[in-house]
Order: sequence, then structure tokens, then C-alpha cells
Amino acid sequence: MRLRVDGLSVRFHLPGATVHAVTDARFELREGRCLALVGESGCGKSVMAHALLGLLPANATVTGHAWLDLPAPDPAGGHARHGLPDLDAAGGHVRHGPLDEEATGGHTWHGPPDDPAVADRPQPSRSATVPQGALEEAALAGQAVSDAAVPGQGVAVAGRRVPDVEARRAHGTAARGDAATRGRRERPVAAPDVPGPVASEAGAGVTGDAPAAGGGRMIDLVAAPEKVLARQVRGRLIGLVPQSPAAHLTPVRTARAQLAETLRELGRPETPEAVAERAGLRPHDLDRYPHQLSGGMAQRVANALALAGDPPLIVADEPTTGLDRPLVDATMAELRRLCDEGRAVLVITHDLRAAEQVADDLAVMYAGRVVELAEARQFFAGPRHPYAKGLLDALPSRGFVPIPGQPPELTRLPDGCAFRPRCTLATAACDEQPIMNGVACHHA
Repeated sequence: MRLRVDGLSVRFHLPGATVHAVTDARFELREGRCLALVGESGCGKSVMAHALLGLLPANATVTGHAWLDLPAPDPAGGHARHGLPDLDAAGGHVRHGPLDEEATGGHTWHGPPDDPAVADRPQPSRSATVPQGALEEAALAGQAVSDAAVPGQGVAVAGRRVPDVEARRAHGTAARGDAATRGRRERPVAAPDVPGPVASEAGAGVTGDAPAAGGGRMIDLVAAPEKVLARQVRGRLIGLVPQSPAAHLTPVRTARAQLAETLRELGRPETPEAVAERAGLRPHDLDRYPHQLSGGMAQRVANALALAGDPPLIVADEPTTGLDRPLVDATMAELRRLCDEGRAVLVITHDLRAAEQVADDLAVMYAGRVVELAEARQFFAGPRHPYAKGLLDALPSRGFVPIPGQPPELTRLPDGCAFRPRCTLATAACDEQPIMNGVACHHA
């Protein structure tokens, strides 16, 4: 299993403003490794996680790619590892044909689906319409869909997500009538090989449905329709441990009832007790209601729910929020155990001490951009980006020196390097956006 995020960007559209929540994020995560995504609150970490799972509100626009390589199918049926569903047999192909996308483009979706707000939102003037579900069916079948063949792309039909041609044009895609770009792509191009943990700048916007390395298959989480995300991805391929677990549990049902329902919906044969044991819970703990759970117990219940479908990838969104240090240490130890069992783990946190306990690799975000990617040991020995150095210097064990100034507003980002107004190394060169090559800094 491998997750390759390539050029992922997220925008929230507000009246009179646009929030640049995530911009051109690139990283890779493999099975058996843990990547910690760190940074100040509001830098876009949690937005990134929700974008991977298709859980953003209706005013969000997502571009780029998030390729999830899947294990090769087991000849006996299903997937060879982690009990993954056979997506084709379940009615959801993982092959996504290119949607007439150019190298500078990227899929653009307006989500989530089935939200009346999407259909009701004013759209650019277009004369044609798309039959309900037509694009979803084409994507599930792995067909290439061209702008010429589907003249109404970009319109939210019946609350469903469809590609936004206008967004691609804004990035340099030729007009629909241009003969060089309007035809179908009969031979899809394989997804780029992104080295890790440092991702290259090459290959942005490339799409394809070729088999993944090792004979498996791949799915683009950004391009996947809601039908695939809901039935095949969430819970089965990616397990989410949300922030403030107790707040995400149904208050009038016991932990046992909620775990049993999750197992039933995922079609898993295990008992709640068996899954609870893997998460460090005792059988009688499952008979408690959420308000009867301690912070650590609620965290374990959340872990059990995330593990119910035996997914190969776990996304833990601020799993230590509100916990005291012993519970933080226990939570990190549990995530490390999941990683050592062969799962890939993405931990989103602002707690650098917790990240140091669990991470193999570290990605530092600032103002929506990943500004440094490094192995954890290398990072904690000496980060290269001035912002990353400031984060470490702000730890009590490192001098407790705060970073001067405040992060920029994501609706009014400065030109060039966003950290420039707070950086003691800033020069005229910082007026230009630095190229990301392990670190995004002109002075590193």
C-alpha cells in the first residue's frame, strides 16, 4: 500500500474571499511507516486529511491527485492483505480513466455530493447538462471522458461532483475547441513515481489507471466519485481517527452498539470484543456510554472504530488533543504499534514531542504549504526551514523561544514565501515562491 499526494490544493469559496487552505501539497506514505504532518493550528493539516476522504463542505474545491496504490488481488478472492474488498466484484472499479485532463490541470470537484447546497449554488453560464450519474458511471468503468463528449462538465447536477473545466483552463489548459486537447485519451498514462519522503516537482497533473507497482491497482482519491469513497474507501481502505473522539460518538448508544453497527455496515465477520481487544479495550468497557468514557478510553474506542474495517491506512487527526501526557504517550504507542503491524499511519498534530515518538517521516506545513519534508531523525537533529527551526525552538526543552509575529490570513497570503514577514533570514529573493525540493526556502 502506498499513498502518493501530488499537487493537492484545497480552496474554500466565501462571499468576497477565497481561503487558500492547502496549496500544491506533495508527499508519499508507504505501509509500515508513519508520516507526521505538523504545524501551527490553522495551517491546513486537518483540511488535507478531510480532502483525502472526500469530507469537505460544499464550498470547497479540490485539485491535484492523491493516488492510493492497492495490493494485488488474492487469487482466492479479495485482496491479499488487510482483508481489502474486491472493488470490481463489489461494483466499484478502482480504475479511473483520464477526464480529458492536461499535464497542468488536475481534477477539480465540488463536494460533498448529495448536498442540496451544491446544486443550488450559482454556476457559470453553460447551455448543456449532464445526465445524472453519467460521469460517475464513466469513471467507475475506467472510460476516458473528453470535454467534447460531455459538454456540460463543471455544472453541479443533482448535487453530484463533476469536473470543473473552467478551473483547468485557468491553469493553462487550451480551450475546448482546440484540436490538440479536445480528443479522448485512449491510452491512459501511469501515475508519476513520487520518491519519498521528499516528493519531486515533476509529474504534476498526470493521470492514469495503470497497475501499481507489484501488480496491484490504484485509485485517485480526488477523482473518485462519492459512490467509491463511501462504499470502498472510508473504513475499508482508510480508517479515520477524528479529533475529540468523544464528541464524534453517538451519546445515547454504548460503545458496543456503535462498534457492532460499524462492523455490520462494513461486512466484517469479527465481533466487537475482538476488535476492541486490538485497540486495548476490555469487553466490559464496551458497555459504557460516551459520557462514561475517560479521555483515554474514548480514544481507544475511536481507534477500534477506525480499525473495524482492517484498513491498510490510518489517518489520525490530532489524536492527542485534550489528553494529559501519559495518555498522549499511550496513544502514540498504539499508533506506532499499528504501523509496526504493517499499516501506513498519517498523524496530524501540532505536538512535536508526540510526533517524535511515533513518526518515521515529518512534513511541516505553513500557511497551507508543505515547507519541509524529511526523515524524523534528520528533522529533529536539525531542521532546514526557518519556520521548522522556530517550531523546535518554541518547545520548552529547546529554549521556549516563540516565533515572532502571526501566521498570515489564508484569504490574504503574501506574494512569494508566506513566512517572509516573520523570518529573520528574509531577503529580496523571498519575493518569489521558493521551489520545494525537500525544503521550500531560498536560504536552506
